[in-house]
Amino acid sequence: FLDMKFDIVHTQTPFSLGGPALDWAEASGAKIVHTYHTLFTAYVEFYLPWVPKSLMVGLTKMVSRRYCNRCDLIVCPSSEMKRELETYGITHRPIVAIPTGIDLYRFHDANGPKFRRDLGFTPDDRLMLFMGRVSGEKNIAFLVRVLKSLSAEFPKLKLIIAGEGSAKESLRKLARDLGLHDRVLFLGYLQGDNWRDCYAAADLFTFASVTETQGLVVTEAMAAGVPVVAV
Repeated sequence: FLDMKFDIVHTQTPFSLGGPALDWAEASGAKIVHTYHTLFTAYVEFYLPWVPKSLMVGLTKMVSRRYCNRCDLIVCPSSEMKRELETYGITHRPIVAIPTGIDLYRFHDANGPKFRRDLGFTPDDRLMLFMGRVSGEKNIAFLVRVLKSLSAEFPKLKLIIAGEGSAKESLRKLARDLGLHDRVLFLGYLQGDNWRDCYAAADLFTFASVTETQGLVVTEAMAAGVPVVAV
């Protein structure tokens, strides 16, 4: 595969595989398009918590700047990310914001009532939903605490967490410690079309990330007709 010649190589991260991909693309004479998704400077404490944050932020910006200045085109999913990258000193290459769209037609036949019945919820249950990677930077613990603060006033309110990730066990413990073990449901990865039905089953989509790469789940929830409350 590495002996093949391509006109364009598209990379997705300036870290891990990004470096070797860039070297290979340059050696093969390909044009390089890079999509910069993530505001890495906001997440450094989750990746390397033992390193001073100011040091990691500076290093992240330096690596990003050097990487992107070697590419032929930088694509990012929002104008906000474009403005952020421009502060890094990425001056050698154009930066273009291209929002990520979704196929609205896929949500037309989502079956929320069936999803609720299959999980044993009653019509009186009120469901908050989070869907996505279950990791520290998603700030899901905040949603669990919100549920606790509302539990007395709304005894039928429950939180569904759909997805997998490294924070799952700590969130289970938090739910137990707050006496919410029967009101926080972990669904893991959803199979087939269940993800669409899960959106449609919720009364409210809740999203607590302080920053997001694209936040497609928010758009998907809206496509399913579900109100969204986000940080």
